[in-house]
Amino acid sequence: MVADDPKLARLSSFQVQAMVWPTLPARGAQGLIAKWSPDQGGFALIIDETGAPALRLSDGAGGAPTVSSGTPLIAREWYRIAASYDAESNTVVVRQHPLFDHPKVAAAARVEARIDLTPRLDNGAPLTIGAWFERIEGDRLVTSGHYDGKIDGLRLLRRPLSDPETAALAVAPTPHLAATGLASPIAAFVSDIVAVICSPQTGPG
Repeated sequence: MVADDPKLARLSSFQVQAMVWPTLPARGAQGLIAKWSPDQGGFALIIDETGAPALRLSDGAGGAPTVSSGTPLIAREWYRIAASYDAESNTVVVRQHPLFDHPKVAAAARVEARIDLTPRLDNGAPLTIGAWFERIEGDRLVTSGHYDGKIDGLRLLRRPLSDPETAALAVAPTPHLAATGLASPIAAFVSDIVAVICSPQTGPG
């Protein structure tokens, strides 16, 4: 959990991405990275009920569209997962890219869709990894949608990236994320990085 922060609350457009290794992708909806409140809206990058990565968005007023890649993840395989929301066009993009080729299986996907609401990120909710926030009971944080697998290399940005930028960010070593040289493949968007979390988190099983 990362406590709410003005840098998170002020986001309008954004991109979130991570490396994931799901153990049980078909187990049901699971949270990967979320700034989500059931009452106040937000976003949640999830594995949906079909086992595919998806971005769920809410304005806190009852609507919660979900854009899925439509391509289930293969268990115990590493993927680069990225999802973005463009506030100017209300466009969502969800991408998945396996680290290893699977010639006989449709493992990669890219889906783009428009939605009819603006997600609310000034929702007071923390940024959670491996689950999504439900409520606070006393001093206890209650979460749901617990992820079963490994997750690493989390990146949160204040704008959507192109496909080449997304790939460059995924492979950039963490120390290089401060690079500003014109020769750096990530120099053009390094100032748009809001958060980098790179310690592996392992779910049950």
